[in-house]
Amino acid sequence: MKWLENNFKELPKNPIDVVKKQYIRAFILRLIWGILMPNKSRNLVYIRWLLHLVNFKEYRRLS
Repeated sequence: MKWLENNFKELPKNPIDVVKKQYIRAFILRLIWGILMPNKSRNLVYIRWLLHLVNFKEYRRLS
């Protein structure tokens, strides 16, 4: 997860939609990793949480 921290620290100015979605997914993944599913090795996230990041359009339809 250190890779996420290094590559998604700060959203660029005037990002396109694809970049915004990438940063949103990275942020949510960091939340899952750091709060919901902490792991002593700090490099694993349970797959059940990753599956929720697959398609944001599906969540928009459900809300």
